[in-house]
Amino acid sequence: RFSKSAYDETFFTSNISPQKHNFNDGIWKKLEEQFRSWAPSSHPVFIATGPVLTDPITAHIGQTCSISVPQRFYKVMLDTASPMRAIAFVLPNASSTEPLSRFAMSIDEAEKITGLDFFPKLNDIQEAKIEKTLLLQQWQFD
Repeated sequence: RFSKSAYDETFFTSNISPQKHNFNDGIWKKLEEQFRSWAPSSHPVFIATGPVLTDPITAHIGQTCSISVPQRFYKVMLDTASPMRAIAFVLPNASSTEPLSRFAMSIDEAEKITGLDFFPKLNDIQEAKIEKTLLLQQWQFD
């Protein structure tokens, strides 16, 4: 919401992916709220989010066209504070009452699942250390 154009860009159809209602309005909403609480205004954080496209597509929606519905979604964060920290989540596109911490993983684990390299601009030493490590005690869960 820092600018009208940034806000408008979140609604491009190229920036959406179908989610089950009970997922989007449930655990995914909790995760988005949790990320907002972790994103300080004092320094940059980098967040990537999207569907896991390495899973087979088993569900479709649409009456006049067939739109693929992903089985899982990811969200990752790199917090540039000192010391740097990172966290990743991969969640099934389904309702869940599990705590968010159950889905937490290292960036390396999320990269293996998604086939993506989330933070390639980090120098190799930083990348190797930060992406392989997940210290849940560094993250306060609501």
